[in-house]
Amino acid sequence: MCADVDPRRSDAALGQWFRPLPLFQWQAEYSVKIGILDQHHKRLFELMNQLHDAMREQSGQTVLAAILDNLLCYTQAHFSAEEVLMEAFGYPETLPHRIEHDRLTRIVLEFQQQFVAGQVRIGIQLMEFLESWLVQHILGSDKKYVDFFAERGAKR
Repeated sequence: MCADVDPRRSDAALGQWFRPLPLFQWQAEYSVKIGILDQHHKRLFELMNQLHDAMREQSGQTVLAAILDNLLCYTQAHFSAEEVLMEAFGYPETLPHRIEHDRLTRIVLEFQQQFVAGQVRIGIQLMEFLESWLVQHILGSDKKYVDFFAERGAKR
C-alpha cells in the first residue's frame, strides 16, 4: 500500500509526504476587502513562514538575516501603501494607524540590528510576537477601515 515509503529513509527524503503545515496561515476573517492589501497581508504570512522554516532548519545567520531583511522591507512597503490609501481617502484614523506601524518598524529594526551584531537569535518568541502583532493589527486596526473605504468606493 505504501510501497514508496521506506522507514529507513531520511526525513529529507520523506519530506514530500511529511511536510509540516505552515506555522502562520491566512484565514478569510483577515480580509480587509481591498485586494491589494489582502495580497500584501498574505505575503507577510508567507515571509514569516519562510523565516520560521529557516529557523526550524537551523539555517545560518546569513540566510536568516536575508529573510528578516526581506520581511522588514516588505512590511515597510506595505505600511507605506496602506498609509497612502488612508490619506487618499481621508481616513480619520491615519495618524494612530501610522504610529502603530512606526512602533512595529522600530521594534523589528532594533531586533534586526541586534541579530546582525550577534546579540540575539531568531527564536519562537520572535515568531510568536510577529504573528500576534500581525493578526491583532489586521483584526483590530485594519478592520476599522474596511467600512470606511467601502463607503468611499475603494476597489476590492
